[in-house]
Amino acid sequence: AREKQEILTAVEAYRREHGPGSTAGLARRAGLEEGTLRGMILRENVPIAAWRKVGKALGVAGAGGRREQNEP
Repeated sequence: AREKQEILTAVEAYRREHGPGSTAGLARRAGLEEGTLRGMILRENVPIAAWRKVGKALGVAGAGGRREQNEP
């Protein structure tokens, strides 16, 4: 949950900086459909792999599936 929150925070910051129409470009950079990214913004159920692609595109540290010590 923490990983998704970090990525969502980065997506929201990206949108504030680049405008709401910037999601299409971000989705392309992440290799996703724009609807998938929109689903993340709307907090819909989106696979973690998609979240990690967006996190990687935004350079979010820790996005990529590395588990922390306390995670199963």
